[in-house]
Amino acid sequence: MNTLPLYLLYNLIFHLVAVERDGEFRVSVLRLSSPNDAARKVLNVGPSLRDEDRRVMEVIILTGRQLLSYLELPATEIAVMYLNELTNKTDVHYEDFVARARAIHSALWRELAAVTSYLPSAEKVATASKIRIECEASFVAMPAVKTDILAGLQCWVLDQNDASVFHMMRAMEIGVQEFAKRIGVKIVQVNPGKHVRELTWGQILNAMSGPINALPQGTIKQKRRAERLKAAHSYLYGVKDAWRNPSMHPRASGYNDAENLDIINQVRAFLRELSQK
Repeated sequence: MNTLPLYLLYNLIFHLVAVERDGEFRVSVLRLSSPNDAARKVLNVGPSLRDEDRRVMEVIILTGRQLLSYLELPATEIAVMYLNELTNKTDVHYEDFVARARAIHSALWRELAAVTSYLPSAEKVATASKIRIECEASFVAMPAVKTDILAGLQCWVLDQNDASVFHMMRAMEIGVQEFAKRIGVKIVQVNPGKHVRELTWGQILNAMSGPINALPQGTIKQKRRAERLKAAHSYLYGVKDAWRNPSMHPRASGYNDAENLDIINQVRAFLRELSQK
């Protein structure tokens, strides 16, 4: 799922507004003064672009192009191309730069009005970012889960809860298979003819309970390993309760934000325990 990086839009608008405000003052000084006017010299206002003006122009062009790679805004694209023509000139009149920047500003707002923009909750974005950071160790230990975990977080942020749960279930299947290897259980052989994703959580938990309880604990190292694996096993029960059996058969009512987040947190905790050696 590809979403618009809002910082590009904010950055572009910020620089366009800056040119607009600065341009009102500087253009008025240019038009009301003569080339040898003392006030113009004191204010350092000239008809040609300054180095800092060129830097602003480059930012507007670069940011505009990046933004247009996410949104189809044909009039804005033409206006950006029109401004880009000035980069090939050694001497550019300041009024020309301002006029072309204003054309971008006008086209952008006109076309954005016809685009439906979705602004995610800042709180959800912050929560998802925190969870992602906490999952980094799991990504290193089990790289295969990364794509679905990140997709699941993104879907949750965008209020696509059923899609988020689906991605989390895919990541969980990878984790469950890894967990089964750790404790020496071949779940598919225990339940012949079925794939892990076709089993209910009850079948998965039952297949693992015996080997978990039989883990050796004669040494401190063995005891700590058994404690970690038992903790991971307990999170499977949390996932079971959050998902509402059977696995891979979502409820007709779907999932709300709180239920979705509960699943995400249970999966995160399970993978965290599993990623520890």
